[in-house]
Order: sequence, then C-alpha cells, then structure tokens
Amino acid sequence: MLTLAEKSRGAALMLYHTYSGEPGFEAPLEKVLSRDDCLFETDAAIKANGLPNPSATGTFPRILGRFVRDRKLFTLEEAVRRMTHASAERFGLEDIGSLAPGKAADLVLFDPREITDNPGHDRQPAGRPEGIRQVFINGQTVVKDGVYVQGVRPGRVLKV
Repeated sequence: MLTLAEKSRGAALMLYHTYSGEPGFEAPLEKVLSRDDCLFETDAAIKANGLPNPSATGTFPRILGRFVRDRKLFTLEEAVRRMTHASAERFGLEDIGSLAPGKAADLVLFDPREITDNPGHDRQPAGRPEGIRQVFINGQTVVKDGVYVQGVRPGRVLKV
C-alpha cells in the first residue's frame, strides 16, 4: 500500500470494505477500534464533484455516537483522548492536541446523547452530522448552533 501511494504521489485511492463499518462488516472494525493503541482518523478524500465520502464528515460523530454511546466499546473520555492528544503525541505535534496555554485550541461542543453521523443512502450524499452545536478552530467560530459560518477558514495543514 505505501509503495503504491508513494509511486502515485498520493493519487491512488484504496477502499477496504472489511474496515468500512458498513452493515455486515462491523465486527472487524469494532475489533480494531477496541484496541487501546488504535487512534481515530479518517482518510476520506474530498473532491469537488461527485458524492462526498460519508467519512469526510461522519467518522468522528460515528465513533462518538455508535461506538461510544450505543456500543460502549470505550468511554467518551477515551475516545476524545484518542482523537486529540494521543494522535498529536504519536505524530510529534507538540502545539496541538490538548487545552493548555500557548497551544492551538480547536474545540467541538456536542451533545453526547445526540451526536451521530448522517451517511447517505441509495446514491444520496451524506448529510451533516447531528448533535454538534459549535466548533472553534484556533479560537474562531466555524460552526454556530449547528450551522457552518460562511467564509471562515482558520485551520492549517499539518505536516508530519
């Protein structure tokens, strides 16, 4: 896989249904996600045309809703740690991943009882996740009352 990605300069895309979490394929995914050393990420490719990959906006809400709240594979606190601090630490990103003075602060305020992904069905595009109230990136509001704030893009590309 890595050789293919390197030779194609990142243009090659691969899809493994075994770990996609689609109905009928959840057991292998749950086994991997339950490991303490498994961190959470998405490899969704966002393109200007076609149907968006549901994991582009739904990965983290699915983990927090389905796998934390519904399936109880791990605690909410453990899920958030594996999405933030543990990932930043593994990749050596010292200025992000936890709330502390001098660090870049990205916050997502959500209702743990309502958070869920909203994957599309039958060639319908994925919808916005539900249960997310506000999102702050580098201290700027990018989602307010569950709605994207137009024209605000304070994020940055991370290089590891």
